[in-house]
Amino acid sequence: MISKVFYLFTYILSQCFSKLKADMHSEIAFNKQSIKGKGNRLEAYRAKIGHCTFKLSGENNLFSCQSLLKRSDILIEGDNNRIVIDAGGEIRNIKLWIKGNGNEIHIGNEVIFNGGRIVCAGSNNRVAIGNDCMFAERIEIWASDTHPIYKDGQIINPSQPIYIGEHVWVGTNVTILKGSTLNDGCIIGMGSLVKGEVPSRVVYAGNPARVLKEDVEWDKSTIPL
Repeated sequence: MISKVFYLFTYILSQCFSKLKADMHSEIAFNKQSIKGKGNRLEAYRAKIGHCTFKLSGENNLFSCQSLLKRSDILIEGDNNRIVIDAGGEIRNIKLWIKGNGNEIHIGNEVIFNGGRIVCAGSNNRVAIGNDCMFAERIEIWASDTHPIYKDGQIINPSQPIYIGEHVWVGTNVTILKGSTLNDGCIIGMGSLVKGEVPSRVVYAGNPARVLKEDVEWDKSTIPL
């Protein structure tokens, strides 16, 4: 009798763990997937993922999401790469592309991203976006030129990381080039081309972009009519 009770208990427990595991991955399961290679993982926890495409090839790559992700394409080619989207965000119409080895795209908590592309290629390269950022449409973030340029047999355009701080607002049709750092609280105006370091709490705009106003603040609320 005791053995039957123990068996029943272990069976119920195993079913609960199986359901928990299925719930964690169910949001990804109903999207298009192509996974080739060993040790590649797709993880979703309390995420809402829909109309997305996942293509992973190589070994030991990870995609992890805890946010809303809609109508987006995820591509990872290489080994030991990571794409991590933290909790509370709303990511739509984005292409996240990694090619190479040891690269990472990390999007922080409560980030709103309404469309664009993030490219991270090379070796041990990184794109990091801090918490509470807001991105409009047609955003281009390129941490690599993706094709080498040579002079005297040497590559002269190596990939470089991009760091975007917390509470950064990026307007429509902005391009952020490799090696750039956008410090906390800055605002990037529509149509800007960003290369280099952007100070904290400034309005930065133009092509090439420059400081237009200093000591500013912003929030995600809509301007009242």
